[in-house]
Amino acid sequence: DNALVNQREWQKLNEPYFALVAKIAIVDLSANLQGFTGAYMTLKKAQVAAEQLNLSNVMLELEVLAATVALDQKKPRSAVEILKALIVDKSIDPNHDLYVLVHHKLALVLLRLENFDEAIDLVNELSESEKVKDPATRVSLDLILAKSLV
Repeated sequence: DNALVNQREWQKLNEPYFALVAKIAIVDLSANLQGFTGAYMTLKKAQVAAEQLNLSNVMLELEVLAATVALDQKKPRSAVEILKALIVDKSIDPNHDLYVLVHHKLALVLLRLENFDEAIDLVNELSESEKVKDPATRVSLDLILAKSLV
């Protein structure tokens, strides 16, 4: 009986977290299926929930997702502002688990904005940090570098 009671208590404690994870998945789906208005509204709800639960890393991931939504809404300058704020204000340094993701995404946006020098600097910074382990990310960085140099 104690095990069952403990399991129910654990589920109650984790319900808000699981609901937030579900909202994040819904943002991704909304962006792909409903368009970005639905994704943006769901994203805002998820950000409020993450803030209420004091889940700082989830809040950072949601900000990265907000930059993705802004980019897909053809608002690359907003995406740059969000990503640069993450690096500067949230101290996404080489030891942070979102370091590669944020810098990679920022390099992609800068390439779209034809800010080639800054994109090259970011790719070089990532390459020097030796934090990029994913082969697909490495290829993407090589493509950003090649397109920026042309």
